[in-house]
Amino acid sequence: MVMNRNIESVNNVFYLSLFFIFSSIVPRSIHRGFIAIGGAILSYVMKDTRKLIERNLAVIGDGKYAGKEMERMVKNTFKNYGKYLLDYMTMHRIEKNNIHNYIEIGEIGGENLLHAMKEGKGVICVTPHLGNWELGGIVLALRGYKLNALSLRDTNDRISKFREHIRFKNMINSIYIDSDNIYTITNVISALRRNEIVAALADREDSSRTIEVNFFGRRTNFPAGIAYLALASGAPIVPVFVVLRNSGKYQGIIEKPIRFDNCNASMRDAVIKIGVQEMASVFERYIREYPDQWYNFYPYWSS
Repeated sequence: MVMNRNIESVNNVFYLSLFFIFSSIVPRSIHRGFIAIGGAILSYVMKDTRKLIERNLAVIGDGKYAGKEMERMVKNTFKNYGKYLLDYMTMHRIEKNNIHNYIEIGEIGGENLLHAMKEGKGVICVTPHLGNWELGGIVLALRGYKLNALSLRDTNDRISKFREHIRFKNMINSIYIDSDNIYTITNVISALRRNEIVAALADREDSSRTIEVNFFGRRTNFPAGIAYLALASGAPIVPVFVVLRNSGKYQGIIEKPIRFDNCNASMRDAVIKIGVQEMASVFERYIREYPDQWYNFYPYWSS
């Protein structure tokens, strides 16, 4: 969980502390009623954040959301993100015997990951800031997969320690993206050679290595580092999603692998661009289907 790029964000320590206390006292089975009220309150109080959400939804919906419908979508975004945070605060209590309280049993497309792992080159799982990405990692770890989470360092030490506690408990290894790129690359390649999973959020321009793609009809810079790692290692990229259903539980969805085949140096840039565009297109499809579960509380498109 990386701090969102908005000073008014619900991801600040004050709000997170409230969510932690609430999740410790109130049973998960009755969270939904409280979250509906809380989402409406946050939508009213956090006016700057609301405007940023509206701005992004306007692009996603291409004019579809306006007036009362836009208001409803914004409230739903706050509500869904509040539920994500409450569930995040209870993840240190998730075990094999209670995971069914959080997620629908049997993900969609599970065979895609199984077949990719059988190739023996490791798998790079990518997802946008959609639904509950941290829960997806825990589910895979509980099923016996060796998982490495490729992450930016959190600017807040308390949040960082809490995240590390959850990952350590579930035997999830963190690989941090530092200024020393060689160290990061070495750790990622080593994990893939051991036929492990490397998981990464891949919808934000968080590094200097980006490539321009078409995303919701806009020219958008997407991180390209993951694609270069796939090309170098031979590991397929598998888009995964963990989305909230009406039941209050999450559903795992695993898409077909995106492959970056071996090529000579003259073709490398073209192969990377095609692959990253394919990844962005898959992300767009799911964000368009679940727009009120996409949590980027900053002006994602500059214009």
